[in-house]
Amino acid sequence: MSTLREELAERRAVQTAEAPFVVASVPASTLVISSWEGDTWVFPWAQLANAKFGGNTRLELSFPNHVVVIQGRKLRSLVPDLAAFRVSSVRDFPPDYRPPAETGQPFITRIDVRARAIAPEIREPSQ
Repeated sequence: MSTLREELAERRAVQTAEAPFVVASVPASTLVISSWEGDTWVFPWAQLANAKFGGNTRLELSFPNHVVVIQGRKLRSLVPDLAAFRVSSVRDFPPDYRPPAETGQPFITRIDVRARAIAPEIREPSQ
């Protein structure tokens, strides 16, 4: 019988083996975003307004009702795949799961999904 510590180590190895970005050979219709805390969002790529890279460590995706802020390392290497809508899913990992920096692969340390404030409807004053 394995101990709790061994079981956790096994789960960590499986989760670490999963890539933070899933890139397909053909364009994806949606982007699935998963946080390590268990939240999941699905955004249609057709609604992407723009993507902004802040250096190599920050990516901001703007959709009509949400802004997705992705932080990590080596994110700029994703420009061609994001521009072609080939990224089908992203996920972040807690700090304990970070691979060594020399792997050269992009890695997500944090994802924030923020709802945009929707402007109130403007009405004509009643007379």
